[in-house]
Amino acid sequence: MKQNTEVAKRKSTNQGSPGSLRKGVAEAFPRLSGDQVAALLKQAKLETYTTGETVIREGTYANGFFVVVSGQAEVLQFDDANKYRRIRRLDPGDFFGEIGLLTPPRRTATVRARTRLEVIALRNDQFFALLHHAPEAAEATKRVGAKRASRPRPKAKSAATAATPKATRGSTNRRRTSKPKA
Repeated sequence: MKQNTEVAKRKSTNQGSPGSLRKGVAEAFPRLSGDQVAALLKQAKLETYTTGETVIREGTYANGFFVVVSGQAEVLQFDDANKYRRIRRLDPGDFFGEIGLLTPPRRTATVRARTRLEVIALRNDQFFALLHHAPEAAEATKRVGAKRASRPRPKAKSAATAATPKATRGSTNRRRTSKPKA
């Protein structure tokens, strides 16, 4: 049976600094006990992405959950003009992939590495086991997922806005003057 998942496609390891992995999970789920963190890390895979590499792609089948351990990622969504718009930045301790697992099984955004990125990756079954055994993590994940899913899709920039230099957007275009020196 062919697997069509982000987790299965990516070369993963159980390698990585135990301290950094533990810290990443603890930041994402601060209410997990030490035993729960240890159990999660036994199942998880550490994945590394290079700058610009796509971790998950909008519209694809959702089959994984990710926690940022190090580096930065950006979350992108297609706007109504079918162009990518950046909607958020992800830092260590942030997680992503929950919306596609908790709602219909398609990714609602693309996540791309802004820098060298290390993430802890959980398959669907591992993610749902975490939620089952850690009600606090389940509640936090569902709350964040619902908030993210309820945000409207980004709008395309109007031609006037796109043609205006960034430095003048929203400014009054007043010229600064100074008093002449006496």
